[in-house]
Amino acid sequence: MRLPELSCVAMMERTMRGLLTILRNISKASGLPFPAQERRAIDAVMEFAVHLGFQPKHIVLYSWSIGGYTASYAAKTWPNVKGVIMDATFDDIIPLVLARMPEFLAGLSCAVVNNHLKLDNFEQIRHYKGPLLLINRMFDTMMMTQPGIMASNRGNVLFENIMMERFPKLMDEDTLPIFERLFSARHAQMLDDLRRDVGVDNDLCEAMVRSYAQQHSASLPSR
Repeated sequence: MRLPELSCVAMMERTMRGLLTILRNISKASGLPFPAQERRAIDAVMEFAVHLGFQPKHIVLYSWSIGGYTASYAAKTWPNVKGVIMDATFDDIIPLVLARMPEFLAGLSCAVVNNHLKLDNFEQIRHYKGPLLLINRMFDTMMMTQPGIMASNRGNVLFENIMMERFPKLMDEDTLPIFERLFSARHAQMLDDLRRDVGVDNDLCEAMVRSYAQQHSASLPSR
């Protein structure tokens, strides 16, 4: 059944029945949310949504924190979803683990994570080419590898890697230090200082983007 043919009431009824089924299944689950179980769970949710009549092109995936793993896997598996939102998440969990474990346990920690809890969000989301929104909570200490150092937020690394993957002419080894300084800006004055130092003209930049959109399309080139 196609989405337009479903009334709001019918969609709500089917959705609630599906959620109740999922909750009943969760109550019988092992309680061990390893990556394999997470992948199977999101596969079941997506397949059920399609069963209800929702096509992937009508679905937006939203994730928060560690849920970035599930969303990035779903985006890789279902590349035609309408969009993905990754809120307060990271590129790879290993740097966060190492920042919180004693140095002498680094080797063991990496082995355990790689064998049982490998959450490589960037390696999954890089395969998705559709609309992607990253929300970076700059003061989120859980995402930092160095307490109080905003530039150490792994959400920054996720952003950098995605930009280098999608826009290699914009984000490269020359411009990376500028972005890193941007990520470290704690207040508006620091942003103004950065604009002045690199010679950014906001009005000129906005005019160039508008001109390109009018002459070509609203979608900016990725290469």
